[in-house]
Amino acid sequence: PKRLPEDGGNIKLLYLSNLVESKGYFDALEAVAILVKEHRFNVTCDFAGEFRCTSEDIRVRNTRQAMERFSASVMEHGLQDRVRYYGAVSGGDKEHLLRNAHIFVLPTNYSNEGQPISILEAMAYGVVPVCTDFRAIPDMVVDGKTGALAPHGNPAGLARVIESILRSPNRYAVLSAEAMRHCQLKFSYDLHLE
Repeated sequence: PKRLPEDGGNIKLLYLSNLVESKGYFDALEAVAILVKEHRFNVTCDFAGEFRCTSEDIRVRNTRQAMERFSASVMEHGLQDRVRYYGAVSGGDKEHLLRNAHIFVLPTNYSNEGQPISILEAMAYGVVPVCTDFRAIPDMVVDGKTGALAPHGNPAGLARVIESILRSPNRYAVLSAEAMRHCQLKFSYDLHLE
């Protein structure tokens, strides 16, 4: 299992999914700003995935506008040194992000969401997931046991849930261990095939 860095070391958040507005990437970005500015956490957040637009989008109309709005939000919140966007990742690049992350964030209510594999990938690496109570997600993220559930469309609520985990390093270590264990027991490759 993972442990949080000691003595104010950098805590890495990871958003690993397509950047679709209803998957909550703007919420994740605003939660980072709250954690940094209001709670004074030394957090960074890596965003990895392709920008995509759907008919559900409210703030953006096309992928170019989505990318521009994301970059503008990073600047607006003063997070240039706290947020990195990697685009689509796979193989060693994805593995590197998962190995180094502490908290996985996916505050989704995307209408086509089912069982996001990225949550399982994070859990397999001991990354504690903070996601929404949506579709099959609670089967993977057992609130308070293998991760935490947060509200969708509520960056302050998302930040509060992450903050509560970060304020208790022992709880974090237990969640990390349980996330790995739950993933191995319930979502192994063989079980998926079965």
